[in-house]
Amino acid sequence: MSNSISLANSNIKRLRHLFYAVVLILVDQISKYIVRVAFADGSDFPLIPGVFRFVLHKNDGAVWGFLSGTKNSVLYLTIATFVILALIIFIYFRIPDTKKYSALLLIITFIFSGAIGNLIDRIFLNYVTDFLYVELINFPVFNIADCYVTVSVFILSYLIIFKYDDNDLNFLSFKKVNSNQE
Repeated sequence: MSNSISLANSNIKRLRHLFYAVVLILVDQISKYIVRVAFADGSDFPLIPGVFRFVLHKNDGAVWGFLSGTKNSVLYLTIATFVILALIIFIYFRIPDTKKYSALLLIITFIFSGAIGNLIDRIFLNYVTDFLYVELINFPVFNIADCYVTVSVFILSYLIIFKYDDNDLNFLSFKKVNSNQE
């Protein structure tokens, strides 16, 4: 009985992460749609003049325009995204469903959502809609999905370096863990 309750609780948590992913993807896609409609004429909107503005940028490459303008870049990036998503899903289901790993599960959900958000653009538009521009430092134009991924990778790096030790990440190993060693 206890195992079935534990499994039910685990499934509810996993469904909650799926719900979070759907909401995050919707926020990303709705924001991109609004920008494509509002700035289709090439205009922009300075939120903080000289510092930060909304501007439509159609990115057919990857981060910071890497591979932009390259023949078949959208195809290559789409395939790469599918491979990365498969890896993310694989890792997600290997993460123990305990309080110790709750932040890790949430981070993976954000990375997954960001990847899906940009993948949707690549598949349906042949480019990724970027619109957030930090004019003050001339930072490359980015979007909300990029924020999900970037911030999550920084937090993930922090957790791996400062919170988890090597044994905490044994769930990623393909070696069978001896239960007597725990």
